[in-house]
Amino acid sequence: MKCLVTGGTGFIGKNLVEHLITQNHEVKIVDRISESRVRQIFNTSCLPFEYFKADVSEESELMDAMKGTDVVYHLAAKCEVNHEDDDFEKDTFGTTESVLNVMKKCSVKNLLFTSTSAVYGYGINSHKETDKTNPVSEYGIAKVRSEELIYKKALIGDVKATIFRMANVVGPGQTHGIVFDFVNNLKKHNSELLIKGNGKQTKEYIHIFDVLGAIDHVFKLSGPNIDIYNISNDSRISVIEIADIVCRSMNLENVNYVTEKSEYGWKGDIPYFSLDITKICQSGWKWTFNSSQAISDSAYRLL
Repeated sequence: MKCLVTGGTGFIGKNLVEHLITQNHEVKIVDRISESRVRQIFNTSCLPFEYFKADVSEESELMDAMKGTDVVYHLAAKCEVNHEDDDFEKDTFGTTESVLNVMKKCSVKNLLFTSTSAVYGYGINSHKETDKTNPVSEYGIAKVRSEELIYKKALIGDVKATIFRMANVVGPGQTHGIVFDFVNNLKKHNSELLIKGNGKQTKEYIHIFDVLGAIDHVFKLSGPNIDIYNISNDSRISVIEIADIVCRSMNLENVNYVTEKSEYGWKGDIPYFSLDITKICQSGWKWTFNSSQAISDSAYRLL
């Protein structure tokens, strides 16, 4: 199968590309960094895929890569939820609009889209796929707009799409996120750790290997033209517990945690969330790592 991965040099993208290659798929990547940087990311002098340096939000730059493609894995997006000045309109919704338009021009039907738990916003109960979206961050808003456009295109038969609303993804190759930040901060100052918010924020963390397994599983299902799945592991962990795991992984004791009064770590932060994964579990999928295990493995691999 010929696969096109947009944003294939990011954390999730890199793992997905390597996964697809091990399954003997032909892989093309579209991203906007230099080929020399791509070689560094994949740690190779010979790329086992075809790379197209292009801006995914520009249709004209995407055409060559799209030709001959069987399935598009659309990952390209701004992913820093706590950044207010990033261009989410162009780099998140704009990339989705461009991908859908070029797919139609090139007669490509199959789309898998990585969305986020951030589309749900606040809530004390586990969010189901049928729940109303209520994002509070620019990132979440851009993802909802992308989902809505994909839904419209699927209804008129332009695409057959699956949307994955994922919990916080961790694992090998992380370039940002709480584990990455804690490890790097403790390398610089191993006696004190600054924590955004009060440390009681409690969320779900899914291992990248489980995400890849879920994508594989759902792709093989014979579903409708548009379908949505929550991807998580039915377990939560607090920021303080994450800090404890990272400190143990680094053999650090008596680290002073400096927290803030607010339960919000940044503007747009969701201090508590849980995803209802009944739908994908009933289809036969099962996660391997719970949140604590995913965090532990991620810290181990970073170190």
